[in-house]
Amino acid sequence: MRYLAFIFFILVVFVIQVTILNLVKIFNVKPDLLLAVSVIATFYFDNKAAVMFAALAGFLKDVLSANPIGANILIFALCIYMVEQLLKRIFIDNDYSRMALMGLVVLVNGLLLKPVLLFMNHPVPVGIYSRILFIDIIYTALVFPLIFRAAEIFFRSRD
Repeated sequence: MRYLAFIFFILVVFVIQVTILNLVKIFNVKPDLLLAVSVIATFYFDNKAAVMFAALAGFLKDVLSANPIGANILIFALCIYMVEQLLKRIFIDNDYSRMALMGLVVLVNGLLLKPVLLFMNHPVPVGIYSRILFIDIIYTALVFPLIFRAAEIFFRSRD
């Protein structure tokens, strides 16, 4: 039942990312809520389930983007696998450390996505790409505690 509830949560976040977040872009960049939900899955589920939820979120993001289907699936799953390995070694218990973790995940996601853009003949100059990535890191990390609290409230009401 928790799995179905989290899939529903991912779909709700997907709808928010597609609709409401278009109104609150900063320099035409919006926070990556689907990646944030994937990171949240590492706190609530075991490794296999978190990677599967990340793959679902990556698929939904692939549907939205011009990237080839599978790019975000693979990158999201890889990022969440790395987060799982990191969480085995360190303990994250407050919003500041979660924000730092989210910023790190967005950075890794952006660095892994750059070669995909080059492969697809969408060369983005390094200066522009790094500026967009920097804004994305800050914006997603700042929004992450709100999404984390929403997940806590959502799952507390389900228990």
